[in-house]
Amino acid sequence: MCERCHGTYPNCTRKWIFSATVGDETASSWVGIFDEQAQQMLGVTADEALAQFENQDVYDGYFARALIMEWVFKCCRVKNEIVNDGQRLKVQVVRMDPVDFVSECREMMPALESF
Repeated sequence: MCERCHGTYPNCTRKWIFSATVGDETASSWVGIFDEQAQQMLGVTADEALAQFENQDVYDGYFARALIMEWVFKCCRVKNEIVNDGQRLKVQVVRMDPVDFVSECREMMPALESF
């Protein structure tokens, strides 16, 4: 049975959809994360996580590991919305990659060598 619409279907595939705070040394922002990026971040599908929901340590571990990972958000959709007479930016993650420390260092070397 579907938790959302209460319909009955022969099978279903659950999808991730959640908000998260992302940030660096300069600022932080709330972003929307959908299924493909959430699977990349958490390392499991929503169905696999639900199967471990009763085993709270394993389930919480998926999110705990995501807290310490570093990502490069390369492409985000940004939309300006007006809510209750105020403006806010709605940001949705479209693409993200784990930080490649070797390539990041290569990009910084010319700037460091110029000093």
